[in-house]
Amino acid sequence: MDRNDPPHVVVVGASLAGLFAAAGASAAGCRVTLLERDHLPPSPVARRGVPQGEQGHLLLQQGMLASEQLLPGLRQDFLDHGAAEVSTGRLPWLSDEGWLPAGKHGFNMVCITRTLLEHLVRGRVLALPRVGLRSGVRVSGLERAGEGWRVGV
Repeated sequence: MDRNDPPHVVVVGASLAGLFAAAGASAAGCRVTLLERDHLPPSPVARRGVPQGEQGHLLLQQGMLASEQLLPGLRQDFLDHGAAEVSTGRLPWLSDEGWLPAGKHGFNMVCITRTLLEHLVRGRVLALPRVGLRSGVRVSGLERAGEGWRVGV
């Protein structure tokens, strides 16, 4: 490898944590290879390796803001594909002081199925520069290789 080549990052797992890690590494200028055990479907359908795959997910305000920093326009992409906006200002909340009245404060959060969430994030991440994916591979271990590491697949 030439000293001027960008660092190569290997991310094990292409679920949401792995996808966001790949987005961050790409933003830092790294080449990224995502390795995923499952064969990833071309459409938003549940898969074996995601036990919560068919559950709805509510993205909290800070998580959505962090996601938008890595993948600008993601929130609108979710809404354009059928996600629902939920205003927490219209919901009563149980706090240490008791029930807070609805309508005083709140955030607009996004409710989306896990399958659609992962599908849209994966599409955005794979469109980033220097990001590649190998699905249907199982990682068998990590080994030292000179000054770096070697991934056994």
